Amino acid sequence: MEFPQAQAIDERLRNKPPRIPRFVESNNINPITNEVELMKLPLLFSSQIQPTAFFLPPPETRSATINLDKAIEVELKHGRKLDPQMDRKKLRRTVSNRISAQKSRLRKAQYIHDMERKVNELEETLTFLEERSARWLEKRRLLKVQNETLHHLLAIRQNQANQAQMVFEKNKAEVNRLREVEKALLRMSLNDGGLSSSSCSGFFEDDGQVGLGMDGQVPFLNFDA
Repeated sequence: MEFPQAQAIDERLRNKPPRIPRFVESNNINPITNEVELMKLPLLFSSQIQPTAFFLPPPETRSATINLDKAIEVELKHGRKLDPQMDRKKLRRTVSNRISAQKSRLRKAQYIHDMERKVNELEETLTFLEERSARWLEKRRLLKVQNETLHHLLAIRQNQANQAQMVFEKNKAEVNRLREVEKALLRMSLNDGGLSSSSCSGFFEDDGQVGLGMDGQVPFLNFDA
């Protein structure tokens, strides 16, 4: 249970802590004289803080003490019935236990709330991931079908390429065969041309003259024609 007045005091002390004067112990062995010298030291406090705040306990302890005192007042006025004549220590312990139990319940409630929020967030994330996983599975199925189709088309194209290669080899062999035939015919024609030239020369010798052209030269005989 928090109280605004105590929180304000704690906040002011945190922001501007009091400047505590340094006391150098004197050589005087008389304790009374030491106390008098201590009382003569100036109080160098902030102007916003009362000098009496210097004698309060540390902020954490003071806050807890003030909260506990306020809680006791609230419990006596508005809470469950407590005996005002109860021993002060027992009363403080009882109220402190109630405050601790209340804080524990609040922490548990906050923890449960945080866990429920995290569960909701995880459920939303799980739903999103399930939908995303379903989309990826569908995409994977479509890609698998497309891959199978491409493999089938590749097999068809490979078969067509093999057939085209076979036709090419067959045509190449046919071309080579025709070239060999052409060479054989050319050799035969050359041989036939040699025989014809020898026959013509014998014919001219029998006549006792050599056939000359109009310019007196031996005409060129083309046996390849």
